[in-house]
Amino acid sequence: MTDPSAIGPAVDLYAIGCVGYYLVTGQRVFSGKTAMDICLQHVTRAPTPPSQVAAVHIDKTLEAILMRCLEKSPGARPASAAEL
Repeated sequence: MTDPSAIGPAVDLYAIGCVGYYLVTGQRVFSGKTAMDICLQHVTRAPTPPSQVAAVHIDKTLEAILMRCLEKSPGARPASAAEL
């Protein structure tokens, strides 16, 4: 998200996706040499699916949930924690 005035629940759901990604893969969604590089990736790059990163089997349903939380467009994420 690049518009601070549009911050809402979708930002929290993105953060949940990031935490979930880390919990199942042991890696951050994006890595880089600088904080700015990592932030730019969060805005512009699609994450690698957890099943391609993790050393263990990732259930397809869990992966779909995490990837939906990590959608770039806030409207493509779950609408609320209840929906998630």
